[in-house]
Amino acid sequence: MNKEIKNIVLSGLFLAIGIILPPLLGGSVLGQVISPIHFPVLLCGLLLGWKYGLIVGIITPIFVSVMWGNLPMVPLALIMSVECAAYGFFSGFIFEKVKLFRNMISNLYFSLLMSMIIGRIVYLLLFGIMLLAGFNGQPFGAYVTAVFVTSIPGIILQILTIPPIVLVIDNNGKGIA
Repeated sequence: MNKEIKNIVLSGLFLAIGIILPPLLGGSVLGQVISPIHFPVLLCGLLLGWKYGLIVGIITPIFVSVMWGNLPMVPLALIMSVECAAYGFFSGFIFEKVKLFRNMISNLYFSLLMSMIIGRIVYLLLFGIMLLAGFNGQPFGAYVTAVFVTSIPGIILQILTIPPIVLVIDNNGKGIA
């Protein structure tokens, strides 16, 4: 099978997982804590590369909003699309291009952590811009708390599960694509 076709099919799989996980976790509160959309986007970027991670990151929150309705399109799904695009892009880009460490595992963790930090900064910047533009939402501190405190269990779960999944799938360092 052509590598590009294989990557497109696998991207569709990651997209489907990202769409299915939120309702399986049973609600928005658990979704805010676990961040189920982030898992397949980060995996897609790490396993397939930044281009596919970027696309899956943009599309997944919008599809979740349209299909399940528990993620308001404006502003949340749109902001999450940019945030998840950052996760997908930076996880893949850093993992492919930035080799600070001699072993793959260290580079994998570094890529994951950096993309998680950058994605959360993007999220906060977008909410800050919306608040400055007159969007009547919660105070900015509530968003900071949601991004960095409420989501700590999800962050820990991502750090504990994503690298082993990548290593199992990519046991020779060459990717699945």
